[in-house]
Amino acid sequence: MQILVLAYADNVQIIGPIQEAMTAASDFKSRVQQINLQLNDADSNIHCPERVLDALVQPFSMTAQSRIEGSNASIPRSSVGFMVLGCPVGTEIYLRSRANALLADIQQETSKLAKFPHHHHRTKVLVFGTNTRFVYHARSWPCSLSQEYATHIDSAVTTTVQQAYPLFADESTLSESSLNRQRNAQQQLRLN
Repeated sequence: MQILVLAYADNVQIIGPIQEAMTAASDFKSRVQQINLQLNDADSNIHCPERVLDALVQPFSMTAQSRIEGSNASIPRSSVGFMVLGCPVGTEIYLRSRANALLADIQQETSKLAKFPHHHHRTKVLVFGTNTRFVYHARSWPCSLSQEYATHIDSAVTTTVQQAYPLFADESTLSESSLNRQRNAQQQLRLN
């Protein structure tokens, strides 16, 4: 039986049947330790696709992943998905759990932007926190999931702009040219 090993920097994704994958994980960890490197177990994963039916019977949660105990640490084991270079790959349940976590992080972070003292800093953080980070994570999602979560993030952006830029909260106080600039700026921040 073949095992797929995807290793990058300090993490590894091992894909295959459970017994062979566990053996490969143990072997990989010992080889990494032999050359005095440290494996980042938190970002590593053993993915066993044949266990997908088990995962469908039990609702998936990120904290419910079982772990493979190793010599000095443990590698999470999952049958529903894993991360490769920061992008989730797996079942819709897994992708949604990752998308929900990302959306919660973005909403929490953007809600704090009103405290930034300078508008320029607010805008830069808002662009990175929404557009850049979302697109980076969503590149491995199906289009329908990307579209759905883009709508949620756009809503968070609109709320944030109204809270972080009080001048824009009441459009009736803006001149036509200022209103157009505000709408153009918001459109550039939006994903849809």
